[in-house]
Amino acid sequence: MLASPGPAKAADEIVVKGGRLAPGFSATIQGKLLALPTPAWLQAIGVSYVIQAEGQQIYVRIEEDGKLPDLVSKLGGRLVRLSGTLALVDDPRLEKERAQEFPERPKILMVRATALEEVKDPKGKEEISITAVGTLHPQLMQFTIAGPPRLWEIAAGKQDLPFAVWDKDLLEQFVKLEGNEVVTTGTLEKGAFVVKTLTISL
Repeated sequence: MLASPGPAKAADEIVVKGGRLAPGFSATIQGKLLALPTPAWLQAIGVSYVIQAEGQQIYVRIEEDGKLPDLVSKLGGRLVRLSGTLALVDDPRLEKERAQEFPERPKILMVRATALEEVKDPKGKEEISITAVGTLHPQLMQFTIAGPPRLWEIAAGKQDLPFAVWDKDLLEQFVKLEGNEVVTTGTLEKGAFVVKTLTISL
């Protein structure tokens, strides 16, 4: 289940509370930030930029009332480090009538930027780093494959971040920690979260 409270609502921001990470999805991406020709469907979710990293293009929302737009104009085309919150929002290209018939409609992954800086290290490279903190559950829909569920999600606030797990050792950890609040780290591949590490939130 991929719940989203609205077309431009990001997941709860990750903050440190009492030495622990609060639930939420955060992203740190090093890549080149580029302005987009903005069709109406992207304008509907507030996207006007993409950041290119590791052969991917990730949608970025930058609030126009802050300092980031000025930074973008100065850093366009350079290697930058963008930090923000990860969100899954409804695809606005689908008609409302169709969305009512198929509530589990496709989602668009985007990053709401909160910080931006130039990477001045001449050896700097493109990177994607995602941290997701929340309650771990299997998804309701699963592959018809024998054994433990391969499709999982992390719930944080009003959003869920879905992903698949195929590594045998990692899958065993997920089964053991089902229902617990966990901290996962990973990357993005083809618009999906890919988990690399899993620990229980202490």
